[in-house]
Amino acid sequence: MQGYSVTIPHKENAVKAVDEVDSFVRQIGALNTIVNRNDRLYGYNTDWLAAITAIEKVMADKPTDPLQSAMGNRQSAITPLLGKRVALLGAGGTARAIAFGLKHRGASTYILNRTVERAEKLAQEVGCQWGPLGHLGRLEYDVLVNTTSIGMHPKVDETPAPAELLRKGLVVFDAVYNPPVTRLLREAQAAGCITASGVDMFVGQAVAQFELWTGQPAPAEVMREVVMRRLTGKG
Repeated sequence: MQGYSVTIPHKENAVKAVDEVDSFVRQIGALNTIVNRNDRLYGYNTDWLAAITAIEKVMADKPTDPLQSAMGNRQSAITPLLGKRVALLGAGGTARAIAFGLKHRGASTYILNRTVERAEKLAQEVGCQWGPLGHLGRLEYDVLVNTTSIGMHPKVDETPAPAELLRKGLVVFDAVYNPPVTRLLREAQAAGCITASGVDMFVGQAVAQFELWTGQPAPAEVMREVVMRRLTGKG
């Protein structure tokens, strides 16, 4: 076995099952990728990397290289997220991974969640601000990140952010990938926002996994085409 892909609910327990983990796994407390090198198991988390890369890709002409980041060269000389104000919706596992990624990139993050206690706990661990989901309209932010399940199939008519809070130039990332274009993203595009979808994260985490396992470039476009066919039912 070259490695394993780990999904919920095993991401946290898997940390105990490997020989070594990188610094991000230690911070996040969860992994989704195990690499077997000479019978030693190494744990990585490519979820944060995929989300951050998806956001950076729409913010800059030169996004972070996934393979270099996955192999340890994570500190970009210039990141478009540096100093940006980010409203992060949700406080679950995905939010946790992205929150630590945003911290690493030098963003100023505000975590909002329906259950305020969870937002507070995560914010204290990351070192950022927190509040209830209803406070979104009171904040000023450059990037809006949704990690909640609001808008996910089958409740596709729901959205975590009212359309009146969306404005031209705002960067909006929705971690939901089914449907590929959520109501949040549709309304964001209509408002002139810069958008990135959960499909980018879903494919991106698998691309980074493939390259960690094989040391070879992943067929990213083929992987994305397969995902889109399965999600849309075409082909």
